[in-house]
Amino acid sequence: MGNDFPVIVAGGGPVGLTTALDLVSRGIRVLVLERNPTTTRHPKMDVTNGRSMEHFRRLGVAERIRDKAVPREHCMDVSWVTRLSEWELARFKYPNVHEWREHIRQHNDGSQPLEPNMRLSQVVLEPELRDILEASPLAEVRFGWAFEDFTQDEDGVTVAALEVATGRRQEIRCALLAGCDGGASAVRQKLGFELNGAFNVARVFMTHFHSPAKEFLQTFGVVWHYQTPDGATLIAQDDKEIWTLHVMLPPGT
Repeated sequence: MGNDFPVIVAGGGPVGLTTALDLVSRGIRVLVLERNPTTTRHPKMDVTNGRSMEHFRRLGVAERIRDKAVPREHCMDVSWVTRLSEWELARFKYPNVHEWREHIRQHNDGSQPLEPNMRLSQVVLEPELRDILEASPLAEVRFGWAFEDFTQDEDGVTVAALEVATGRRQEIRCALLAGCDGGASAVRQKLGFELNGAFNVARVFMTHFHSPAKEFLQTFGVVWHYQTPDGATLIAQDDKEIWTLHVMLPPGT
């Protein structure tokens, strides 16, 4: 029995899309299956660390992604305030991309990453990775298709996929199946691997909103996070008009 794709990637988030991009860079055809109808609408992350940026640099897309991120000259400071309308108590200063690059250049002794980290919401990152993949003849990205099951034999893997909107099912052959479908990974569960570690360690109410009122929302200047003593966090997603507010919920709620 032949294989339709050398590799199928289950999961079209940052990990799955980056895995597919790496495979394409090596000349390997890949199919990405993502159960959601499109890229995420929720800001699940707001920073990409230096190690991930090293991978994007190796893949030749680091600067293209940075062009979509918070401007390189903006800092990554974290400010502790009593209230946005009151006083700043302390500020943890973190360099911007240009400052980090100069620090890396001055300490080129193997102790530094090759790339600074980057302020970028997952809402922005996923569409950019998708667009890069869809421009390649080696990649096929199917949103709205859920991984359901797989069977393995000596010649490869048969993946059972479901088109969520229609209920249509399809069996697709591959040589390798990559499970990049998150902490609740269906691939992991089908393989019988347990997930170690704690979950539900805190409950947070998240509000994602647009507002141009920077005179209030950035009272103490450009920062990445504003923190308050009662556990509230205001995250500047783009330093323009997109914000995320996290408020800790009382235990038991």
